[in-house]
Amino acid sequence: LEYRLSGELKKSVIGNDAYLYARLPQPEEVKNADKKFKSRQWEDAAALYRKAGNDHRKTGWRVYCVYNEALALDNMGRKNEAILALSQLEKESQSDPGQISGLNQARDFLAKLLIDVNAFDEALELLQKQLRLNDSSLVFAAHIRRADILQKLDRKPEAAMLYYRTVLLFPNDPRSAEALYTCYTLLSALQDPDKEKIAEMLKQNYKESSFTAQLPR
Repeated sequence: LEYRLSGELKKSVIGNDAYLYARLPQPEEVKNADKKFKSRQWEDAAALYRKAGNDHRKTGWRVYCVYNEALALDNMGRKNEAILALSQLEKESQSDPGQISGLNQARDFLAKLLIDVNAFDEALELLQKQLRLNDSSLVFAAHIRRADILQKLDRKPEAAMLYYRTVLLFPNDPRSAEALYTCYTLLSALQDPDKEKIAEMLKQNYKESSFTAQLPR
């Protein structure tokens, strides 16, 4: 059965299982949280997103609220709290297929936060799943985050190679110039002559990038 009210309400029955979800217009609570977030009032924004996320678990706003709560917490330097908030989504079942994209974005952010706190094994577990997604932006991010881990482990040659290979796979991603520049800085630190090849790639393919502008004259 499908009903259309101010948004969308759907009930489906498959075998003996039933589930119910709704997609409603943005609630006022979420709008207020967004306003606090945009004005960089992180504490208030996080609290409002947390309440709205709990109040709207089945109206299409749960993932959005938890994700933005985590962003606000991260902006306050409270990474472990952000990780805890995002980890809750992993334990929850989602019956609304419209939440899948948001969940994937939340998992990518969770992987980043785990890397920030050096929880590399947990991050890699998420990234392995992310590499199988049909979303080039998130696959690009997964490769780059794996390179970030290698860099933090001081495995600079492997990290530089992975940044480089990722750019070859996704040359048109908006973050490709940054990845290539990171590769350049790592090779420079290693005194690897291949850094000149990377610099030339930046100059040829990403002329207008702010990262290209940082290359030595």
